[in-house]
Amino acid sequence: MKGFLHYKWLLLPLLMLLALQAMARSHSILVVKSSDNRFFNRSIETLVEHTGPSFSYRIATLEQLTKQPSLMQDIDVMVTFGIRAADYAAKALNHTPVLHSYITEQQYLEHPRNNNHHSVLLNQPLQRYVRFTQLLTRARSVGILSNQKHPIKPSVLAALQKKLDIEIRQSLLGKDDNPINAARDLLQHSDALLALPDPRIYNRRSLKGILLTTYRQQKPLISYSPAQVKSGALGAIFSTPENIGQQLANLIETLLQPSASKLAAFYYARYFDIKINRRVAESLELNIASKESLLKRLKQQD
Repeated sequence: MKGFLHYKWLLLPLLMLLALQAMARSHSILVVKSSDNRFFNRSIETLVEHTGPSFSYRIATLEQLTKQPSLMQDIDVMVTFGIRAADYAAKALNHTPVLHSYITEQQYLEHPRNNNHHSVLLNQPLQRYVRFTQLLTRARSVGILSNQKHPIKPSVLAALQKKLDIEIRQSLLGKDDNPINAARDLLQHSDALLALPDPRIYNRRSLKGILLTTYRQQKPLISYSPAQVKSGALGAIFSTPENIGQQLANLIETLLQPSASKLAAFYYARYFDIKINRRVAESLELNIASKESLLKRLKQQD
């Protein structure tokens, strides 16, 4: 018995060392970019910075991955950037967990889904968009152009109208409908136009005409894109590349915890920033608070 206890105490430090080594095992993450651009790269830098030393990364473009599919072997998680990489992963990986990023809600709804795949959307929660509109404008009603294939549910709009005491009008666009004409008609019955991320509605062909329509009717456009603020939108609420990288880091660490709860199929943007066009505000005779004050109020309301 004494001999057994002696060996037991000798083995204990070894067992503890092995346990610590197992805990410190490096997690292998494959990052796949649809293309090589600065927005993706800034998010990846933030992702790496916000995860611990026990994470190792392989970073490749989709083009590189298709030439070297062996990169997908022996990985714990794949992270995709952009819809092309997301579509590829949906076909290539069934059992390995995948986190998709830089996709809109509309793209997510049309994207093949798998139980092990989770998405971080570019979209802010609808309530955050509407609250932002209320903070910037005196609007009692707001108009939203939506894709006919994936409209916002009437029950969601009704609940939000009651909660925020604002009228929300939704105009549904089919494949052949003109977004500029739809925006003009919608603004005749709305105090502001709220643009949500949907490249079929807001794109290079339509954006200039929609902004010109809001200017002529002296109604503000509230956007999801800081670039649109430069072009004439009153304001935008959006997630920066750093915001996206931070949210991905949080989700990866949650996903790889031994006792991790199951992740949701998708997440709206958690972290965000805002941009205001003060010249447009002045032309609309709107007195808008400072950026710092607006961000503070939005985060408190979240």
